[in-house]
Amino acid sequence: MKSWLRLGLPLVGIVVVASAIGFLWAMRGRTPAGPPEETPPSQTRHVELDPAKQQRIWEAEHITFELEQRFGKAFMKALLAKDRHRLQQYLRLRFSATVLGHASPAVRQHSGVTEWRWDRRSTPDQPVSPDGWTKALLRPVNQFARVERSRLRVLKIEPLDDSNLRWKAKLLLSLVGADRDGRPVSFASEHWIECTILEETDIDRTPVLDRWVVESEVRRRSTRKLMTEVTKESGLADLPIPDNWNLPADERLQVRFQMAVADFDRDGFLDIAVAV
Repeated sequence: MKSWLRLGLPLVGIVVVASAIGFLWAMRGRTPAGPPEETPPSQTRHVELDPAKQQRIWEAEHITFELEQRFGKAFMKALLAKDRHRLQQYLRLRFSATVLGHASPAVRQHSGVTEWRWDRRSTPDQPVSPDGWTKALLRPVNQFARVERSRLRVLKIEPLDDSNLRWKAKLLLSLVGADRDGRPVSFASEHWIECTILEETDIDRTPVLDRWVVESEVRRRSTRKLMTEVTKESGLADLPIPDNWNLPADERLQVRFQMAVADFDRDGFLDIAVAV
């Protein structure tokens, strides 16, 4: 055994030396790698969003916020109060409007719910005066004995020119409540508007509307409520469900959703409990 070791050690040494020589031969003529080259500014700009586009996006988001939070809340308040004078204070001098006729809506019925739908594809529209515009807006409100929820949302928005003062937007107006017989009813309508916003801080109390076109209207009525909020009555509000607002930062989850379907109150109907 010792003789084999004495013969093996020189062989190992020869292999190691040969490997070192081969590595040095392969690396001949190469210079040490320097720091990574920086990307020229001209190439970096190609992967960045154009500053002009960024500005346009910011302006559209800002006007959307102003329309929904300032103008929208004040407008819906005047609408629910049926304040014709206040509604017409939002109209500019050359205001024009087009509304839908209500002669022949498309009607659908299912499971106790009846839906009436009007849109410009199947219903003739007609130009109206400011008084006719106000009357058309108030027509669905008059069918409610009680409005529980209302909202104005901006679905689309785009500038009409480069001044950042004139805008075109698609609005969704929605109402939820009950009719005079206590039956649940809802109403939703889409509208294209053109507006001129000279001073954003006064958008809720100055004339801003240049044009208003009613695109569609949908009214639904049910024989009974389809869903009822029973979180407290069923005891679900007492369950220890994690709440991101009250958790330490390292315990929060980006997505947290739980749902259960069962006949909680044993009345023969399935109930849906949702926690987010």
